[in-house]
Amino acid sequence: MILDKKKEKKVIRIIPLSLSQFTIIYSVIAAIYGVFLSSKKLDYKKAKASFFIFLNFTIALLLFYFLQNHWNICHLFMCTSIGFGLANLLVLKKFQLYKPVHAILFLFWLFFILSFGYISYTSYFTRQHDSRNFYQYENGGHFGYIGYLFQNHHLPTGNPQDYWCFFNPPLFYIISAVFLKLQDFIGLEIEAGFENLQLLSSLYTLIFILYIYRILKKVGVQQSLSVVLSFIICSPALIIMSGSLNNDILSIMLSTMALFYAMHWYETDRLRDLIKIAFCIGFAMMAKVSAALMAIVIAVLFILRVFPNRNCWKKYLLHFGIFAIIALPIGLWFPIKNWILYQIPPTYVQSIDPDTPINLSSFSIAERFFTISSRETVSNVNVIMEGELRDYNLFFTTLKSFVLDEHINYSENSLLRFYLTYFILSCHHSSRFVYH
Repeated sequence: MILDKKKEKKVIRIIPLSLSQFTIIYSVIAAIYGVFLSSKKLDYKKAKASFFIFLNFTIALLLFYFLQNHWNICHLFMCTSIGFGLANLLVLKKFQLYKPVHAILFLFWLFFILSFGYISYTSYFTRQHDSRNFYQYENGGHFGYIGYLFQNHHLPTGNPQDYWCFFNPPLFYIISAVFLKLQDFIGLEIEAGFENLQLLSSLYTLIFILYIYRILKKVGVQQSLSVVLSFIICSPALIIMSGSLNNDILSIMLSTMALFYAMHWYETDRLRDLIKIAFCIGFAMMAKVSAALMAIVIAVLFILRVFPNRNCWKKYLLHFGIFAIIALPIGLWFPIKNWILYQIPPTYVQSIDPDTPINLSSFSIAERFFTISSRETVSNVNVIMEGELRDYNLFFTTLKSFVLDEHINYSENSLLRFYLTYFILSCHHSSRFVYH
């Protein structure tokens, strides 16, 4: 079975290099770099900096080659790649060629390396939420939803309340099933295909960060842009999310895109920008209905833009009519279908067992806000939900979930503590690099 953890092995994307592979990779990259430099007219300072950048690459590749049998190869790849990026920033500062855009490029490089390295050593069934079983889709779950679409080639029939997670809109699961089919078509095994689904989550996360960057630029964040981005990019929860196989990050990505295009429409007042918002918010709701909350924020922007120009109400009536024709069918067809056929309200969320420790309904609002669970729950970096020992304080639970996702009592505490330390230090050093 696809989720039999005792029988499964991680499909590693980063493989050891033989001497011949090392030579080929080094020679090809050296040739490409040489052709690139020969096409540029570089002064002495830039030529010297280019030489040291290539020297940094040589050192990083040599370290990877000679240490690959002594370290975890995924960790080694991450360390040498990040070290290569940092060394290049130092070269640019040394030769007075550094520009703020270089820090931004390094941060995107940093996220790519952290995300790719993380999903390379993390199995697809590790740190997932409500995943269940790919083949036994009658048990529901995110994997079961993908498995149903993969095997039956149509949306689930019957009452979604009978299957865990099947009440969710299908966009994420359709994309995942199609991607699995493409891999199956070229001969990859299902397990390898599921490992590669993490690449889609990583891509969604990268696009999310790109639009966060564009939003920060649009609102005028300049001097502290690198610090804010490093705070987001190095968040362990975001790195974990880049390998998670559920609809959260796709919904977040599309909602963030909708917010950016709404801000852009506020400036331009163009119909084509409004159409972009409609598609983004519609598909965001088709990934997860809770994305409708972003529609409230965007509605405020609409009001602020339209009210001073209310004399042009005919134009806005036409534009918003087009917006509704696009966004509402895309975003609401699935919950409306469930409402009509099974009387499931659009805001429906499957209930949990009243006796399960994660049910916090027995605690009052005052307890959730103003009391602390216990010393054990505060001192542990993970969310604790074991019997009477429960993290019910809203502040601490939110903080833990933001830093380390919402995983409960994972045994890899040392690894997660490493990410927490890395998160704090990266923000500190990024701020020092920018301001000094």
